[in-house]
Amino acid sequence: MAQFRATIQGNKGSASRLGSKSGGIHVKANAWHLGIDVDGRHDEKTDCDSFNVTITSGSGHGRGPLLITENRDASGILMGFVVSEKPAEIAGA
Repeated sequence: MAQFRATIQGNKGSASRLGSKSGGIHVKANAWHLGIDVDGRHDEKTDCDSFNVTITSGSGHGRGPLLITENRDASGILMGFVVSEKPAEIAGA
């Protein structure tokens, strides 16, 4: 059974792909000057799913990747999102 599912709609119709707990799922969508990468993974230790969302420079060249991370308070309530430079240790991910 799949842990992740991605769908896309374009000019030629829709498509979907499945990802497993061990393999995760990776999604890219690009325009010329802007794009987005989403990397979904399952953490076996916490038994939780997580997604790294990265803003890219798209198909062209430009600014380096930016990482969108969630900001939660001490009780775990989502307070918002933070956009920052993507750290070098995960830049290749």
